[in-house]
Amino acid sequence: MPELALKSELPDSFQFSQSSLQDYADCPRLFQLRYIERLAWPAIEMEPVLENERRRLAGERFHRMVQQHLIGLPEEKLDPFPDTQELERWWENYLHKSKSLTGLTSLTSPAKRHVEKALTAPVGAYHLIAKYDLILFTTDGKVYIYDWKTSRKRPREEWMLGRLQTRVYRALLVQAGTYLNNNCPIEPEQ
Repeated sequence: MPELALKSELPDSFQFSQSSLQDYADCPRLFQLRYIERLAWPAIEMEPVLENERRRLAGERFHRMVQQHLIGLPEEKLDPFPDTQELERWWENYLHKSKSLTGLTSLTSPAKRHVEKALTAPVGAYHLIAKYDLILFTTDGKVYIYDWKTSRKRPREEWMLGRLQTRVYRALLVQAGTYLNNNCPIEPEQ
């Protein structure tokens, strides 16, 4: 039986993301199969597939609602307005949290916030890319990165701090986000 020839290089157009880097950190073989071989792995389990798809679509709807709200659409004009208990709960949590955070007066000032913003920077022969749900610059010089989570359970803070998403988003904002900050460099301590 002939040996299967596996590819060993990434395509020239490949862009690293927090997700692909996390896949590599979690399992180099998963990274190889998914990003180099371009194989779907692991195989989809039949039972939860519809539930997972439903949750994914609900998460996309929630992200779209928040984006529309942050660009100034009134709540009653949002498309789609929360029409499930899950979406309604996420929406209420978002509204409550956005009103309770200090410095969020900037939410109404487009010059101080960037919604659904993608940043990219070169890393060797490739690029690193990240898409931010919200980047908020406050009047006291701090920068907040928001990523709306729609998982069943709220992730623990320690878990989030250990994920590559947290590190990549921070590092990439410092590396490539100067233009978002009136061409002033963003320092890591911000």
